[in-house]
Amino acid sequence: MEYQPGVRNIGRSERRRRFALGVTSLLMATGVVAGVLSVGLAPEMVLFTLPFIYAATVAFIQYRERFCAVFALLGVFNVGDGTSKVTDPRAVEVDRRRALLLHIWASVVAVVVSVLMYGFVVITLV
Repeated sequence: MEYQPGVRNIGRSERRRRFALGVTSLLMATGVVAGVLSVGLAPEMVLFTLPFIYAATVAFIQYRERFCAVFALLGVFNVGDGTSKVTDPRAVEVDRRRALLLHIWASVVAVVVSVLMYGFVVITLV
């Protein structure tokens, strides 16, 4: 596997880290919802899932796409031989544009999922 600007900047071990972060973040979001439902907190408290859903979405997109947004912003890559610097300024720019799109997509998904979870809690508590 090799680095490809705007396409691939992480290898197998980095992908595993992203997957683990995604699972952990989803578990945290589930914990918030379970806490709200079991303790009887205000339904609005479920909106605290937003950062966890965002983190899970970013992590799973990075896992699937083999592309780390933070690495792109830093101008580095790690496809298996350790972290290396991207030397081509055009490649750095392509990576950064891809990172921005990844974060925009994750933000939209996180807001939609959090609002849906809020709706689920409101319906469940009625």
